[in-house]
This record gives sequence, structure tokens and C-alpha cells, in this order.
Amino acid sequence: MKEATAVAFLVACAYLPIRAFAKQPPSDIDLRAAYCIPIVNQQVAVYQNALSSPGRPLPPQLEQTIKNMAADAQDRADHLKRYLQPRMADLDATALLAAAEQGKQDLQRGEQDVIQCMTSCQNDANPAACTSSCSTDTLARVRRCTKLDWLP
Repeated sequence: MKEATAVAFLVACAYLPIRAFAKQPPSDIDLRAAYCIPIVNQQVAVYQNALSSPGRPLPPQLEQTIKNMAADAQDRADHLKRYLQPRMADLDATALLAAAEQGKQDLQRGEQDVIQCMTSCQNDANPAACTSSCSTDTLARVRRCTKLDWLP
């Protein structure tokens, strides 16, 4: 649902009134922000689902940890949108939409990479260390959306 909202946001912004005939190409930061929006929105959704799923209640400490993670992800989503939204009217939307689509695809590939890593590490002497050492190019790109110190 959040992914559809992010894409709809980018598409809607693409049709904002044109101030000039020529639109400027997005910067690397603009492209990275567009890439990260669907990834961070998915993180928000995962944390919110964990908090609202029926069944046994979560232990209070775990519930608070997930609430903190959800709030952090929501703050990152808001920061990305605050950065990109005012710039959308001046930027070529095609590249931004492609970046957002790449983010969605990388998120799916990253989930597959994590599952493969967990499977290969389950019989390891130290499965937690094995899993944390797993890394792919896709996971490295997705992880850049966790810390937005590159965003003004």
C-alpha cells in the first residue's frame, strides 16, 4: 500500500504545472531520495503491521523497540518527502520514477538475499554472526536508506 502511495506521489508530482519547457535532470541526491521512498515506506508498513497484528501481545520492551523503529522510519519517510516534493516541479520525473521503481525492485531482491543468507547460515556454529556478515550489492544499496545523512 505504501509503495503505491509513493509511486502515486511521484506520478502526481510529475504533472505539476510546468514553470519552464526544459526540466533539469535530477541530482544524485534527488535520485537517491526517490529510490529510498518506497523502501522506507515499506519499513514503516512492516513495523506498523508488527504492532497491529492480532495474536499474542508483544512483550512491553519489544513493543517499545518496534514503536521506536516505526517512528524512526516514519521520520525518514517524512524527511525524504519534504526534500523531494518542492523540487518535483523543476525536475525530470522520468528519472525519478525509474529510481523509485529500482528501489522497489531492490527491496524485493534484498528480501530474497536475506532469506537465502538465513538459510545458508542456519547450520553455522554462530548463525547470528553468519547472517550479519551476509552482504550483497542490493542489500548495500537498500541499507543506504536507513541513514539519511546524505540528505540536506
